Amino acid sequence: LGLRVLMDFVPNHWSSSHPSFQAALSDKRSDHVAWYSFKKWPDQYETFFGVKDLPKINLRHPQARNHVLEAVRYWLDFGVDGFRLDYAIGPARDFWADFCKVTRETKPDCWTFGEVVEPSDSQLSFYGLLDGCLDFILLEAMRQTFAYRRWDARKFTDFLDRHEAHFPGDFSRPSFLDNHDMNRFLWVIRGDMQRLKIAALCQFTLAGPPVIYYGTEVGLSQSRDVRQGGKGILEESRLPMLWDGEQDDDLLAYYSELIQLRKAHRCLRRGSRKTIAAGSDIIAYQRQEGECCLLILINLSDELRTFEVSGNWTRVLFKTDRVCESRNLTEFTQVTLDGLSGMILGNLPA
Repeated sequence: LGLRVLMDFVPNHWSSSHPSFQAALSDKRSDHVAWYSFKKWPDQYETFFGVKDLPKINLRHPQARNHVLEAVRYWLDFGVDGFRLDYAIGPARDFWADFCKVTRETKPDCWTFGEVVEPSDSQLSFYGLLDGCLDFILLEAMRQTFAYRRWDARKFTDFLDRHEAHFPGDFSRPSFLDNHDMNRFLWVIRGDMQRLKIAALCQFTLAGPPVIYYGTEVGLSQSRDVRQGGKGILEESRLPMLWDGEQDDDLLAYYSELIQLRKAHRCLRRGSRKTIAAGSDIIAYQRQEGECCLLILINLSDELRTFEVSGNWTRVLFKTDRVCESRNLTEFTQVTLDGLSGMILGNLPA
């Protein structure tokens, strides 16, 4: 089917049921004791966020490090095409240098990116070690703009300009609207499909490879907030997938169209991005590579807006299911967008 498969890989910690940890607990003289960081054997040791069932691996120990790296090599040889690296800030940078060496030697075209819930400087410290990091910073900006509606178009595009300028072009930043550790986007916006649609339109027209958390594309939400009485109920954002008649077919078709659009136009994957001034309610930017140039327009307000953008945009390539119209003028294009709607215009030949 032409699919490539990525594996979620966790090099920082593993289960307390792991044979090496059980060996370390059963015998203080075991070689495996050094695979962990015991403060006081056998019941005081470094863990992942204080969870006793998740002991932290002592990757400074050569045998423990080699064991993890051999697992990396095993799965690449098995056929996996890359890794999403869980809690990438846990292991030291010299481990990631060895990781990079093993992955490039084993499968040069594999794709590796880290889960780094840290500021951009911390993410950028992985440059040259991983192909990139999940873009948690963009996630927050998109939620502030499309979900909480605290940011207007100008603040969001100013953020994009600064954020994109901080990273090299070859540092991959997969984008996402929600994941397994937070409230689903649909829950935050109280089921408002229009806000999900314009957020997805923005996500799929930015440079980072778009990630869809399972079920978002068919309308899966949740029943309760993941935070209840000061405790996390993460199962709420991990409910079973919707199937058959429970799926939102219209939303699925919308996502499918966005996917095909991104695949069809290389400038959405590789091209540069330039912000276009169009008012505080309108997100407007160009994506360009060579002669191909697309204009993305999104109305953040609830009201219909008519405005002009420079250039003669000849084709409507995509629009949401509300009023979206364009009319060519002499040196400008007049655009009308209904509330919470968006469109993509192109200068491609008919």
